[in-house]
Amino acid sequence: MNVGFIGTGEIAEALIEGITGQGHKIYVSNRSNLRSQRLSEEYSEVIACENDEVCSSSDIIFICLMASVARDILPKLNFRTDHQIVSVMAHINRDELKSYCLPAKNVCITIPLPFVAKGGCPLPVYPHSDALKVLYGANNSIIVLESADHIAPHFVISAMLSPVFFLFDMASKWLGSKTGNDLQSEIYLTHLFKGYLDFMPDSERERFAAALHSLSTEGGLNSTLRAHMEEKGTYSALSDGLALLEKRLGIKS
Repeated sequence: MNVGFIGTGEIAEALIEGITGQGHKIYVSNRSNLRSQRLSEEYSEVIACENDEVCSSSDIIFICLMASVARDILPKLNFRTDHQIVSVMAHINRDELKSYCLPAKNVCITIPLPFVAKGGCPLPVYPHSDALKVLYGANNSIIVLESADHIAPHFVISAMLSPVFFLFDMASKWLGSKTGNDLQSEIYLTHLFKGYLDFMPDSERERFAAALHSLSTEGGLNSTLRAHMEEKGTYSALSDGLALLEKRLGIKS
């Protein structure tokens, strides 16, 4: 396949690395971006070129831009009816995106994360995308959403990664200060949560409620810490933060 990338940030790089070595020709924007040059030097199938050539040479085009940049760049490009467009942008909804990519009609939005390069990344998408399935479905979970309105809430939830990793970092540093071994502390914390999450089968509903129930022994360490954090407003702050992002992305109540 001929696959193009307009925009070459961290996510675009991960998407590109996720499909190298599979016989595709990959065209990537080179406009003022050293990342595209490095990728073209590292992978023989990656070709750094201008956005116009990305469009003319590709059958599938990933849009990986900041919203303000996309609004300036996309209307100037010559999309085709047969183009398959995949956007990873949070602040441009599908209707607006379609208006910039005319006459292309096959337009979807998904939410990749940096580890998509290695696989195991959940990829919520609306609507169903054959291109996404063919390119990434073998190593990543494609989650087809029922409505375009469901994309933005998934973007909001993906924003939980930063505060959760902040808690992980804080906890591992605390443990390291007690043991004198920072690396071992990070490994323990990583496997503690990974093991618990891997233990939950995809067929299970209310999995988090079940885990909380099993960790709620009265007077236990887990229940004590959870009650303390609730008293301090930690969970209310999370709820308020989600509401803030909901408003920012214009999500309907």
